[in-house]
Amino acid sequence: MLDRLCYVGSNGMGALIYEPEALHSPNIPYNSLDEISEEIVDFQKHDNDKYVEDLLNLGGSSAGAKPKVLMRLEDEHWLIKFPSGTDPKDIGAIEYAYHLMAQDAGIDVPKAKLFPARKGLGFFGSNRFDKTDNSRIHMHTISGLLHAEHKTSSLDYEMIMKVTMHLTHNMKECEKQYRRCVFNVLSHNRDNHSKNFSFLMDVNGVWRVSSSYDLTFSSGPSGEHCSMVMGEGKNTGILQLLELAKISNIKKN
Repeated sequence: MLDRLCYVGSNGMGALIYEPEALHSPNIPYNSLDEISEEIVDFQKHDNDKYVEDLLNLGGSSAGAKPKVLMRLEDEHWLIKFPSGTDPKDIGAIEYAYHLMAQDAGIDVPKAKLFPARKGLGFFGSNRFDKTDNSRIHMHTISGLLHAEHKTSSLDYEMIMKVTMHLTHNMKECEKQYRRCVFNVLSHNRDNHSKNFSFLMDVNGVWRVSSSYDLTFSSGPSGEHCSMVMGEGKNTGILQLLELAKISNIKKN
């Protein structure tokens, strides 16, 4: 399969890039997603190392808890996720539903799509927001900026808001960050660890909050948010959100 899937187009993730074997490569057929999914399941169930090299090549440096691949479909570059061994079978549809809810809530999210599957409701895919057609955009996570641990709870939204203001010097960007905090609390997305907050810097050195990503239902570690809100991780609600707004100079309206 790799002979066909390696034609994903020039792309980048962080500081690294790769080039296609063919500059004018054909689009990848949808059924390739089903084949990849089957290989992932086989690997997870039987520890079958036959697919390790292929899956690592397809995923690039995207990392994260879920298996992912970078592919060119419909003349666009997509990051497409597959269920991990602990995910519900309809995780792709759940994440797409959260994507649509975030759009309705006025949150900046990348273009996304639910790609069809032979089994199940489909695979969630999103466009890359850390590159344009001709160049890459410098991106940094709060984890990298603060050397904050992402595998355990290490942040409070109070610090996230302070970092946002310090880096962007823009109240509009702080309002974006606060809106995401409200969304995560009210939608029960508790996987809000330090690598899920990123910033982009343009050619003039101006920073802004990146598009939101990894939005989905999550109970978090021991039922708590990875990033607390004013010291509260489990029973976070309106009281903590209003307190965060006050110290972050978010207007009451």
